Amino acid sequence: MIIYNNDIIEMISARSRLAIIDVLRLCTNKGRLYLSPAVDDRSKISYFRTEPEDLNHPQYGEFRQKNAIMVKPGKLYRYLFPDAPDSEVKAFAEAYRRQFPPESSVDIELLSGASLLWAYDESNYKHPTNNSPLWESCMRHDECQDYLHFYNMIGCSLLTALQDEEVVGRAVVWPNAIVGTTKGVFLDRIFAYNDIIGEKMLRYAEKSGWITREDPFDSQIPIVFYRNGETIGSRISVDCPFEPDERMAWPYLDTLRFLNFSGQLSNDSSDKLAEASETDGSIDMDDMVRDVDGNWLNLEYDDLILLHDEYYPLDHPEVVEVRLANGQWEYTIKSLCVWSKTYDEFILEEDAYHAEDIDDYVFQEEIFEDVNGDDCYEENARFSELHGGFLSEENSDTCYDPEFGWYDKALVEWVSYQDLMTKETLEVPSYNGMVYTQVSDREDADNLVLYNGEFYHIDGLPEKVVCEA
Repeated sequence: MIIYNNDIIEMISARSRLAIIDVLRLCTNKGRLYLSPAVDDRSKISYFRTEPEDLNHPQYGEFRQKNAIMVKPGKLYRYLFPDAPDSEVKAFAEAYRRQFPPESSVDIELLSGASLLWAYDESNYKHPTNNSPLWESCMRHDECQDYLHFYNMIGCSLLTALQDEEVVGRAVVWPNAIVGTTKGVFLDRIFAYNDIIGEKMLRYAEKSGWITREDPFDSQIPIVFYRNGETIGSRISVDCPFEPDERMAWPYLDTLRFLNFSGQLSNDSSDKLAEASETDGSIDMDDMVRDVDGNWLNLEYDDLILLHDEYYPLDHPEVVEVRLANGQWEYTIKSLCVWSKTYDEFILEEDAYHAEDIDDYVFQEEIFEDVNGDDCYEENARFSELHGGFLSEENSDTCYDPEFGWYDKALVEWVSYQDLMTKETLEVPSYNGMVYTQVSDREDADNLVLYNGEFYHIDGLPEKVVCEA
């Protein structure tokens, strides 16, 4: 709705070299309030002499047409600046005509394909440049052309205002938009060279029965939508066949900005998967990633792990919590683990060792080497002073003597007195080297052992384990 046209005030300021605030003060003092292009004659400027009663009248155009006073641009400028030279008055009038051309000279067309991209390109805009939404739009640059293929891919067209083969207005047109129970064509935000052209584009959409939005020229995401002059709802959506992680460029979307989990573009961010609010062709994924099964996860809010460049939710059937060798716990996947019957749980394959004596996986730190050079699980390992190392209960005939401790019965036995009597002397190892022991009586015999086929004196094996034969 036009109440006070800033373009007119800015043109007066530029010609008179007065600050905008001073121009506003001058218009107020001289009874030229709420300057705007006239409703029924765009070549003139309308104004009020005093504060009008209702500038927010629902039928603003009709209200203004009946109550406002019209004047030619040059005559208004002369009234405000009586001493201005004729050249300055004429320059203002010509600038006004360029800025607000007669509607009859503006054509409205619906473009698509390559023509849609052409209408976005700023090199085809009407000059001179101004501060209008058209010239300040973020998608007008040459580097944005690749992003705009999105509109053709999804089936959009572009409502375009043309004057002398130059673009003076554009707005994306979405087919098959849904607002509540209403389905139809939707006119998105209007970018126009001036308000008059923008209003003409809006009237075109309304006459066509299209869905329109509140504040059709504003950058804010709207929450009210109309059709045929009636409010039809607050949420709008269109189906979107594209995923946010596809290798494609996205334009900045003004109204249907949020891509939700249902595959729709909408003005509603409550079920947002991604947001098309970037100007570099990307789409804001907002910490969203796909898991190993292709489902969406949120890095900030969902419980997940990353393994081998794949995300897994913690409730995934392949995810397990395992105890590490250092006693800590962490989540991993079963394919990186082995099952331990001993522990009755998964353990990381990199931490696991297959113990032959129990034919099972356990932690490497719990494996010992027995006296035969074989591996043995810690809980099966028994240290033997006699053998000078570990014995495995699974790999040996391990016995325990209360006096001497653990030993392998297959390797250690007492030597009988009768056997010893057949030998005069025996070469027996001891801690002090080789010694010769005279075997002369039962006491000497009782002090000898046969270990792994060799005789040893018990004094040479202190605290070693022996067993009566």
